[in-house]
Amino acid sequence: METPDTTPVQGDGGDVDMADEPVFKVPNKRKKQEKAAFSSLQLWWDVTKTQIKVFCQQYTLNVTRDIVRSLKALEIEIVELQRLEATGDRGHIEALKSKKAKMNDLLDITAQGGAGPLTL
Repeated sequence: METPDTTPVQGDGGDVDMADEPVFKVPNKRKKQEKAAFSSLQLWWDVTKTQIKVFCQQYTLNVTRDIVRSLKALEIEIVELQRLEATGDRGHIEALKSKKAKMNDLLDITAQGGAGPLTL
């Protein structure tokens, strides 16, 4: 794999905005100090790729944990609403339908291997 072009675009100050997330924004001075600590640009890039991989794995773990937590909470709410459904209360029936729809949406997202915003 080739190393990326590290020459900054004129006028950008050398900062690379890969995303709007602050974690991806690294000040130019800090980048230079980090690169200087390595004997070669290739070594720096290899270490950086590993750091990115670890970051992605941690992000995936956190998203998975959030999805599991949301699924468990929905399951508890659905079981409770199913118990209350027997009362015939229209509000409980509508709430049950809504929770089941949210559960199905969340299961569809997990089946596709992605994650979206989670709201209960």
